[in-house]
Amino acid sequence: MVDRYFPLIDGSQWVYQELGGPGLIHVRLEVGPETERGQELYFHYRDLRRGSAWLRHLRLRDNAVYLVDRFGDEEGPILRFPMDVIQNWVYHANNLMVVRCYVVDMGDVQVPAGAFTDVLKVEYQYSSGFSEAELYAPDVGLVGYVERYDEADETYRLLYYRAGDGSVEVGQLPAPGEAASTPSGNGFYHD
Repeated sequence: MVDRYFPLIDGSQWVYQELGGPGLIHVRLEVGPETERGQELYFHYRDLRRGSAWLRHLRLRDNAVYLVDRFGDEEGPILRFPMDVIQNWVYHANNLMVVRCYVVDMGDVQVPAGAFTDVLKVEYQYSSGFSEAELYAPDVGLVGYVERYDEADETYRLLYYRAGDGSVEVGQLPAPGEAASTPSGNGFYHD
């Protein structure tokens, strides 16, 4: 494991529910080969309600994670390890905008998959005005994220996680056609 907040177990699966919307996102991790450029990581996304699918190619090297475009070029780092409070850095996205990244302590967070302690939030602030936040819990990884647009926010919360080796399993998948409960506010409960 590279970092307790970013477990890299081949075959791991996460399912996220969109707060107040139809989205139900299934993510599966494929740990690819170790190359001279770093460890290749492939996150396979499927929106189970909308029928869309996409791939997010990442590369792990030098204690950081980089987004990899279709040409194999890197952008980032989008995460740095070890993840720690008060950590911050800057990178250029698409050679067009500056992205400022901050790690802050969230403490305890409750999502449909359960209660998590020692959660860290990574804030991304783009020079275009767009921002997003990702919540990471130890031994599980991403437990929630928010994308902030001018008109509205899109919030996703973890419903279910299963490590590829079966060592960790939290939450429960909703029955087909059933939506998870959706609280008011930003969708994350704090103790």
